[in-house]
Amino acid sequence: MEAIRRPRKPAAVHQTDCFVDGLWTPAQSGGTLLTIDPATEEVIAQVASGDAADIEAAAEAARNAARSDWSRGIDRRSVLTALAESIEAEIDDLSALESWDTGHPIREVRSGDMPAAIEYLRRAADYLNAIGVDTQSCFLPVGVAGFLLPTHHAALATVRSIARAVVAGCGAVLKPSEHAPLACLRLVRMAQKAGVPDGVLNVVPGTGARAGRALAKCCLVDSLVFQGRAATGREVCEAASQNLTPVSLELAGSEVHVVLRDADLEEAARDIASFRHGAGAGRVVTGACCLVERPVQEAFCKLLSQGLNALKVGDPLDPSVDVGPLACEGDAVAFVQFTERRMREGAVCSAGGKRTGTRGFFVQPTLITDNAGTGAAMAWDVAGPLCTLVPESAEDAIVERFNAQRCRSRVIVWTRDQAAAKRLAGSLKAADVRAGGSGCRAMGADVLAADLQPLVVPKHVA
Repeated sequence: MEAIRRPRKPAAVHQTDCFVDGLWTPAQSGGTLLTIDPATEEVIAQVASGDAADIEAAAEAARNAARSDWSRGIDRRSVLTALAESIEAEIDDLSALESWDTGHPIREVRSGDMPAAIEYLRRAADYLNAIGVDTQSCFLPVGVAGFLLPTHHAALATVRSIARAVVAGCGAVLKPSEHAPLACLRLVRMAQKAGVPDGVLNVVPGTGARAGRALAKCCLVDSLVFQGRAATGREVCEAASQNLTPVSLELAGSEVHVVLRDADLEEAARDIASFRHGAGAGRVVTGACCLVERPVQEAFCKLLSQGLNALKVGDPLDPSVDVGPLACEGDAVAFVQFTERRMREGAVCSAGGKRTGTRGFFVQPTLITDNAGTGAAMAWDVAGPLCTLVPESAEDAIVERFNAQRCRSRVIVWTRDQAAAKRLAGSLKAADVRAGGSGCRAMGADVLAADLQPLVVPKHVA
């Protein structure tokens, strides 16, 4: 793969400061961090690096907004609709910005993440229509909500956080990933223009160690939503426990595909190798884990390897590219280390497994197979184009394997037998179970209703 060169900036970068109480201000310490183009390792922008003082100011602004009962003074449905329309109008530039900053292929951002964000906002507006303008007859906002946002699908995660705060009527503090802050900053500015009052949305970019930890420990925050990896989630819970702040963990994890012996193996392999399901999942998806009935393991492994080897790796801003770089050097190193460690434990690398390119954080699409059935190949928390394959003897073994994990990923079941799909949907401990194939039909819980739970106190008026 040849080195990538950028003759011009792919997208405009307007906001790089903290956004507190409706104003763009540098970090109080004057600190900054560099956001890096993961395809070229060149600097995109210098962004404010906030710390505890900035988090405190943002939380104070959010608390004042929450106490002002702001949600009764505006038509939140119109605000959400206006933001959806703004994203739709600027979808090309926003897609380029997200792809440039995160390494996510622009084709997937443009056709997946952005439409999903627009749909989420419109569903949120419809939800307010359904329950009525005065939501306080149904629930009360918790107060100040803190959102720790992920690197992957950063723009979609930001939109979900904005919509949730607006529907709930909370004040909010958003801490974007230090590796992907630009879309968050742009979208919050768009939300302000769409009519969200000053102080309701506040953004403090910075490192996880300083800004992220400060948000988790902030005594003004009434509820925290963390989206990211399990190891970081544990640290967030530990920091939040000092104030007994409730934490909602939306952990990154591999999407799980259950492949039964009667499945259309070609369709399943083609679909899984595309990694196309992440944007609509309502959570951060970092790869795919396949639990496969053993009689079709060999044939399915061959088809999946062929599909992964056919993917084009390269410049994420090239619409023909299937796989872009990972967001940072640390992700690329962890990806390769995981592959090597699992091979030492007995798993087989059937495709990829190494870095590629002379510059940038690129890795090969990879398939790791656990032929011994020990579960060593299962990866729930690894960023990148990774498929893991674990063969099982029958449906019961698949259910047992999945339910033994703490990860509660979305599950897609590949079978021609509708009765088997329904059995698995009822047995697997996952809120979102879908039937594989055209349309990927949902058989689980509604995402929006679940998303609101950490931000509201339900009311039951007799």
